[in-house]
Order: sequence, then C-alpha cells, then structure tokens
Amino acid sequence: MPEAMLQSPRDSGLWIGPLSAAGGGRIGPRDLIAHAGRVEADAEVRVARATFDRMNVPFLAAVCEGQVVGLCSRTQFARLLGSEFGYSVFGKQRIRDHMIKEFLWAGVDAPLRELLDKAVARQGEAFYRDVILVEADGSLAGLVPMEALIRAQGQLVAQQFEALGRHRMELARINADLSTTVEQLNLARSRYAALFESAALAVGVLTSDGALEEGNTLLCALLGMDVSGGGRGGRVAELMPEPDRTEFLRLLRALLDQGGGHEPIKGDFRLEVPDRGDRIMEVHMRAIPGAGRVCASLEDMTERRGMERLLAQREKHALMETLVGGIAHELNNKLLPIMGFADLLKVRAASGGSAELIESYCERIGASAQAAAKIVRALLQMSKPGFDELSVFDLRAVVKDALAMVNYRLEKAGVITTLSLSDRGVPVLGDAAQIHQLLVNLVLNSCDAMEASAAHQLGISVGLEGGHAMVRVEDTGCGISDDVLGRVFDPFFTTKGPQKGTGLGLTVCFGIVRRHHGVISVERTGPGGTVFLIELPLAKEPVGTTRIEGEGNGGGGELGLLKVLVVEDDQEGAAFFGDALRSHLACEVDMATSGEEGRARMEATDFDLVICDVRMPGMSGVELLEWARASRRPEADRILLVTGNAGDVEVPEGVGGQRPAVLSKPFTVQEFLEACVGVMRRGARGSVKMA
Repeated sequence: MPEAMLQSPRDSGLWIGPLSAAGGGRIGPRDLIAHAGRVEADAEVRVARATFDRMNVPFLAAVCEGQVVGLCSRTQFARLLGSEFGYSVFGKQRIRDHMIKEFLWAGVDAPLRELLDKAVARQGEAFYRDVILVEADGSLAGLVPMEALIRAQGQLVAQQFEALGRHRMELARINADLSTTVEQLNLARSRYAALFESAALAVGVLTSDGALEEGNTLLCALLGMDVSGGGRGGRVAELMPEPDRTEFLRLLRALLDQGGGHEPIKGDFRLEVPDRGDRIMEVHMRAIPGAGRVCASLEDMTERRGMERLLAQREKHALMETLVGGIAHELNNKLLPIMGFADLLKVRAASGGSAELIESYCERIGASAQAAAKIVRALLQMSKPGFDELSVFDLRAVVKDALAMVNYRLEKAGVITTLSLSDRGVPVLGDAAQIHQLLVNLVLNSCDAMEASAAHQLGISVGLEGGHAMVRVEDTGCGISDDVLGRVFDPFFTTKGPQKGTGLGLTVCFGIVRRHHGVISVERTGPGGTVFLIELPLAKEPVGTTRIEGEGNGGGGELGLLKVLVVEDDQEGAAFFGDALRSHLACEVDMATSGEEGRARMEATDFDLVICDVRMPGMSGVELLEWARASRRPEADRILLVTGNAGDVEVPEGVGGQRPAVLSKPFTVQEFLEACVGVMRRGARGSVKMA
C-alpha cells in the first residue's frame, strides 16, 4: 500500500493499528523516540534550516495547529539553501511547499511488530526516513530513526528467539516475506479484496460509460450478474430506462471531470433487473482520485419508497381523523337549529303565526345551513382540493375558518385561544384551501406541543408588515431544542411518538408556503414556547377576484324569454332549480332526469343555459359537457356543472384554456342565480335581468 498524507492520522493509509498497549509489554514505539523536533508548516524554509542546525537531526516533523502534516528532510533543505542564490529564492517560501508529504506515522501505543513491518517494507529513499509517532489526539509524540527501528527489530527477533526457540524457521520465513515486495503487494491486495467483499452494501467500480469494472458479491446478486466474474463488463446504465440512463451517465462524467474535488452524488434511479423487474435503487457515487473511476454503492429502495409514498398519503388522512370528532360536534350544533326551527315553522304556519316570526325562523334555518355548508366545504377542500385556480382572498377570513375547524379539538385540550386580526384587509393571491390546511396543521402542531405544559395558550395574529402578509402562531409548549431546530421541516422527521403522525405535517406546511412564494420559519423558541412565522406576498387585485383565462363579459341587448335546461336526477334538487329560475329570471325551464335525456333535449332544441348535475347514473354531467364540446353545440360554453364535491370533478380545459363553470353544493338562491348569469355572460348571450 503506497504511503499517503491525509488530513488526520486515523484517515491515513499508514495508520498502524488502534491506540492500544504495545505488544508483549516489553518495548513499544514510545521507547524508540529519538527526539520531538518540529517546525510549523506555514513557517519560512529558513526557519527549518535554523532548526536543523540547532538540533542537528536528519528529520523534523511539520505541524499545523498542533497536528502532524508532513516530514522535513535536512538533506533536502540543505540543497535548497546551500547557496546564496538558493537562500534568496527559497528562504522565505513556506515549509509546507517543500516538506515530504508521503511518510510513515503511527500511534505511540501501536503494536511494534506492525510498525516494523511497515517501516522495513518501504522502498528507495523512503526506507531511510524517520517514522513519526503521534498521540491519540494527533499531536506529535516524537520521531523514531530507521536505525532505532532496525535495532528494535533485532531486539524483538532476539526476544522471540528466546521465547520461541523452536520456531526459528517460521521467523525466518516471515523476515523473508517482509523483504519480498511482490508478496507485500499481494498481501495489500488481499486485504483490499477482503474489505471490498465484506462491505455491508452492494459496491462496485464503474468506468465513465457505466461499465462495471469490479463488483462485490452483493452487487452482482442485486443486479443479477455473474458472481464468479465479479460482474466485470456488465453495464449498469443499460439496465436503466430513459431518462434515468442519461442522467446517470451525466453524473458519472461530472464526477470524473472534477475528480476528487466533486462532492459525492446520491440519487434514485430505476433499473430493470433480470428476474426481479422494475426496481428503485439509491445510488451513492464518489470519484476515485487519479484513477478515472467512480466507486458506487447501490441499495434497493423499492419497498421503502413505496412505504414513504403511502405514509405521505396517510398524513392527510391522519389529519382528517384528528378532526372527525370536532367536525361532528360542529355539524350537529348547526343541524340542531335547522331541524328544530323547521318543526317550529310547521307549527307556526299551521296556526297562522306572524310573518315576522316565520321570517325569523327562516333566517335562523338559513344561517345554520350556511354554517354547516361552510364546514363541509372546508372538509372537502382539505380532502381533495378542486380546480387549481388562483383567487384573491382575505387571509383573515381563512384564519378564522381554520380556527373554527379545530375549535372542538382546542376546547377539548383546554387551550385558550387569542386571535388578533388586522383592521385592514389582508389580500393574498393563492389557493385558499391549501392555506387553510397550512393553518390547521400549524394549530394542531402547537396543540400537541402544549400537552405536557402547565399553560395552554395559543396566540394567532394576522397583519401587514413591509408590504407582506404576516401570520404568527405562538404557543406555550415545550419549545424546540437546538439539536433538532434545523430539521423541523425535513420529511418524516418528528420528535413525537409513532402514534402521533409520520413527520410530514410541517413538511406539508413548508411546501404550501413555498408554492405561494412565501417563507415559513421558527421566529422564536425556548422553554416558554414557540412562534412560527409565515410571510406571504400581498395580492395586487382586490379581494374576491378570480383568475380565469378566456373569461368574457356579456354584451349585446336584452334577451327575450330565456330557455334553460336542468339535467338533475334528484327530484328535490330539480324542483329547487326550476322554482328559483322561474321566480327570479325571465326564463322557460325544461327538465331532464339523466344525461342521456339531456343530450336528446339539446339535440332537439337550442338552450341559453344548461344546468347539469355531475354525478348521475349513466351519462354524467362531465360526459355531457364533453359531448357538447365534441359536437360543437352552441351550449358548450353555457353549461353550469353542479356538484357536491368539487374535488371529485376532473374536466379538461376548453378552447383557449377556459375551465368549465362549477358550482359546489350547498348554495343559496343568490349564489345560484349569480352563477347562472355569469355562465350566460361567458357564452356572450347578452345581459340578464333578475326579477
């Protein structure tokens, strides 16, 4: 094994054994130290010359910050400074530039026998160099001349002859082996082979084109290659599909171009392994300096990556399970006045109650129904968000909605909540459903952090600072320790128990904020609690606007009697649509109970507006819309889809990237009529008046 100078004694290929007691307890490397002469590696060459003259020794150790970094030769420095010209040229240069960087060193308590073997095996000038001994911390202990090692070898051999008289022939064979360079190289090679083969991972040496030059048994078994030949000639890149193959070869070339200066590369690649099929391999690659080769280790991560994806999917489900109790509580609170006032309304209507009282009952029923609808809508958005359309919303309203969603959980945990909202609107352009999920995650995270705390106080503030929307979520929990503070947003990292989640909650928060071009950070933490800070850019548009490409404004004159087709299989829903349209819009309403029937009506008559439920037996509302587009029906741009779950509607964009109009149940009469008018305006059918 060639001598090498590395960063520390433990990293050096010439490190001789562990720092343990010397063999036999008789004589050890420490006993052979001749002197401890040293010079600073960054000192001038003339300083080394002066030190050599003062100490009169052949070699000195070069040190930097107390650590040995090289060996200085008196002969070499004498040649450099042997003349006035040499003294003027080299005298002020650094010792580091002229020291011997290939030398032998060992721990002061290393086995003497191994030290002697290494010293005697050296070739050429290296054979005569002193051996440097270091302490356990890497600092210099002293220098051992080769003459002392040779004498020590003689003493050791003599001791062995005395103790093992009948084994003199064996000792002679060992000395002969030590003097044979070829056998020394074979020994080094066998040690390398044993280390290579006993690696815990599948390891191989790759050329620039991805060919396997040598691989251990684990690698051959992993890739289905010939174990007896070490997989030589096998092409790892050819097992990869595009574009994985192209990326893999690109990384190989980048490693080889930059050599040992390139940081190790790690990534996932797909490989089609014989008899095993498609596998996901994590490949860790590092360039071998000076060899033009790359050392790669492979690990089959197929099952692990599948589990990670499963855990990511379950994270949102776990959040929903956490909220089930609170949602049920809130919904039941809203349903109670609906059912109660409905019964009272029947009684009052039958007994001729006053119009004012009946109107009051209707208002209470409507308010409770809208509150329940709001909860259901938020729940659906968290489960499966609808169309990815950015809208401008007031961040204050989303924060209040998120708190309402987890109110039951907070009350159950005894958390006192303080909400501070800006007096001015806080307009943000983005996905309100995702921001809603972000805030729910942060609030539940704070709730968990306060379980073991004496004080259970949660503070949320929303304001405007420096042209940005700022949200702070402050709790009185246990805080975040310094050793994990930098990892709180890492995927699957959690300090909670296995029953508390998968460690994706804050990762999801980080991703949502980044998609909205914002920043989330831990503003303050400690034993008294933690403050999470969210910073989002403000929107330029006013609150309530929505970006819809291709949306047009109605023009033209007044319409006569509008013709509207309602396609709805639910009898009560159809009745509501018909009554609302007849009562508030000057229109003629035609009814169809299925998509097939609606298609037949559209083939027979042109309609100004088509209102269609998404979920129906047979042809769905989405299929009816696609038929209208494919058939170039005039109603294709005037179809309003009605659904109970907007996240379940997947409709391709129309001409010009225009999305279809979708109205989510439940909704008020006013919302329904506004949606109808908006769809007709998009279809350029003129203005519409409400009755």
